[in-house]
Amino acid sequence: VKATDVITFKPTTDTDLVGKDDLNALLDIKKLIPNANFSAINVINADAKDVALVKNVLKDVAANVAVTIDPLGDISAADANAIAKATNGIVKATIKDGSVAATLKALTNVDTNDVLTFKTTDKTAKASDLVALNSKIATGDYTSIETITADAKDVSYVSAALDIANNTYSKLKNKIK
Repeated sequence: VKATDVITFKPTTDTDLVGKDDLNALLDIKKLIPNANFSAINVINADAKDVALVKNVLKDVAANVAVTIDPLGDISAADANAIAKATNGIVKATIKDGSVAATLKALTNVDTNDVLTFKTTDKTAKASDLVALNSKIATGDYTSIETITADAKDVSYVSAALDIANNTYSKLKNKIK
């Protein structure tokens, strides 16, 4: 078989890709049979170390493919966003620990259907950023936050931010006497 041969290939029974070998096999077939149609693929399960392969495969599978990155590994917020942008399906992943503001900025295409886990390393967070990020994160760990800040125009976010980072409220409550 050569890439110039006119071959139609559309798998319909195996609708998921699991791991690096499946991802590479799809890419190899696509090189050999450019007209191959993998739109029946609606689930991708992969390790965090294979996120580049996942992003490469997303252009060839169903628009609503669900992507799960093994929770034992973590990916960058930028990678989570790139995957979310490339699919209408649910993205499940653990994002690398980091800052609230930078993570929020990176997750522009993530929505409330995605299931992301994140732990901040910040000691200080802006109330509006914390509330906005928490709306995109299914499981957030904000226990490192000791201070929540807000501009006067964003004071309405402070109560919600304190609820999100409940440890902060406890620390502040103990200081206010």
